[in-house]
Amino acid sequence: MVVFRGAAIGLAGLTYIWGLAGVAVTAFAGIPVTKLDSLADASDFRFAILPDRTGGMREGVFELGVKKVEMLQPEFVMSIGDLIDGYTKDPAVWNSQWDEMEAILSGLSMPFYYVAGNHDVSNEGLLSEWKRRHGDPYYCFVRGDILFLVLNTEDRPGGGIGDVQIKYFREVIRAHADVSWILVFMHRPLWQDENQRGYEQVEELLVGHKYAVFSGHLHHYLKAEKNGMPHYILATCGGGSGLRGHAFGEFDHITWVTMTRDGPKVVNLALSGIVEDDLVNESNQDVIETLRSGNWLEIPPILVETDNPAKVPGYLMLSNPTGSELKVSGKFPGNSLVGVEPGEINLMLEAGGQERVPFSLIARDEEVRVHALNESRLEFELHASYQMSGKSIGLPASVPVRVDAPRIIEESEGSGNAIMVDGDLSDWSEAIFTDVNHPMLIQEEWDWSGHQDGRFSFAVRIHDNTVYVAVRTIDDRMVWSGQDKDIQDRILVTYRSAGETAHLEAIASTVSDAVRARVSDDGLTAEFAFRGLGTMDRFRLEIGWVDHDRPENTKPSVLWWLDPQLADFGFFQRPNAP
Repeated sequence: MVVFRGAAIGLAGLTYIWGLAGVAVTAFAGIPVTKLDSLADASDFRFAILPDRTGGMREGVFELGVKKVEMLQPEFVMSIGDLIDGYTKDPAVWNSQWDEMEAILSGLSMPFYYVAGNHDVSNEGLLSEWKRRHGDPYYCFVRGDILFLVLNTEDRPGGGIGDVQIKYFREVIRAHADVSWILVFMHRPLWQDENQRGYEQVEELLVGHKYAVFSGHLHHYLKAEKNGMPHYILATCGGGSGLRGHAFGEFDHITWVTMTRDGPKVVNLALSGIVEDDLVNESNQDVIETLRSGNWLEIPPILVETDNPAKVPGYLMLSNPTGSELKVSGKFPGNSLVGVEPGEINLMLEAGGQERVPFSLIARDEEVRVHALNESRLEFELHASYQMSGKSIGLPASVPVRVDAPRIIEESEGSGNAIMVDGDLSDWSEAIFTDVNHPMLIQEEWDWSGHQDGRFSFAVRIHDNTVYVAVRTIDDRMVWSGQDKDIQDRILVTYRSAGETAHLEAIASTVSDAVRARVSDDGLTAEFAFRGLGTMDRFRLEIGWVDHDRPENTKPSVLWWLDPQLADFGFFQRPNAP
């Protein structure tokens, strides 16, 4: 591109402007332009940043982002990490993922700088592959008098910056003390954590310099100021997102940076438009985060005395952590099993306020079984809104109603009731099994597509001072063979009572005195024996299933009957137990 910085007045009042190849082009004096001098300085440059692609990846979005970057023609492109799905120990899988990524990036005609994210280097095998393909996971480079620092925030277990990396950047910053700006790129936004896990030492090295920090990982946008310097968390370019809009920082975008003598000028090019760089900032972050997280609404877990109550009392806990008034409204329609009293809510919650709102679930029949109520997935959805700049901004939030009651269990006597731990459940009565189609807790939920993907049932018996548990899974895709036992379907059972905790697990090949599993036509069956623990009047069970649908994935879904974190849930007790 040719930039004309001025003109010379020639004969007959004509203006001569020197263009390509030294050819003089004439024009009448008085050029119709607001300014002859461009804003751009000769040292200015422009680059793009592509945010998170994976972590709930949506197909085709990152590809669209790359296509649009190529149309914009920046001088180069930065990433922010999480380029592949990763979390695998299988070289064939990670090679396929990186080959796909590199094929996508081949659509760029300018340099692309890799930044390591947790999905990219989540284990030693992936880290070695990163080094083989791309080089160091942390590095620096200089463009003009701007120093770029690319950090590896996976340098410690659970995320962080290691000592060797800190030493490297200490030497880099010391060697480039005369740069005008430093731009820092990192996947995890460690700069905002209470425990910065090594980044605080990097931050100390930046004192006295002008700098800006770009990060990702959280999949929602924020611009903040720390130490008087701009800090960004970018949203997504294909990573998992609620996509509730720009106002909530949930959108797919490219970040466009113009580096000037005064520092970086940042704008976000949403894949559907252009978005300011401070749409979510420190002044409105508390309001936006409250609405986005839905944490203003809570229903504490409800414990009732019997397994078939006619009425279940509970309460909503509404909290407003911001300095603005919060409006809460909505209706409680109930479902086919229960109605709700009262039927609606409409209130204003003062700044910093809390309010406890009681409600009752009323069985539509004479009574309702607790497990059936949990399986019905009853949720309350309410709407919250704030006034911002004269406009109302709001989002709905929904929370599940979680109920439990102690289960009565009696010990069976006589040799005819003896249980053989062999994985064969034919000696268990179907009547005592509990079907779990809708688990109360699902870890890595994006990898589970519903009860047709996987479900399980269980039963519990006591005989001869032993607690026996039978579990069977129904799975659309079983993963039960292979050398690596960590990437097979796995059933988990934990027993807890006063002073006693015991944990047992089963994969298809498990055979022991206490556990035996078998492969059925559509899943796994397993029996567990907690020997000598059947004497307690009251005990708790945590029952879960690790459902591996993709053998290459080291972060599969884990389906839990009840939430193990709810300490009052999952109890069994003998009749008349205190």
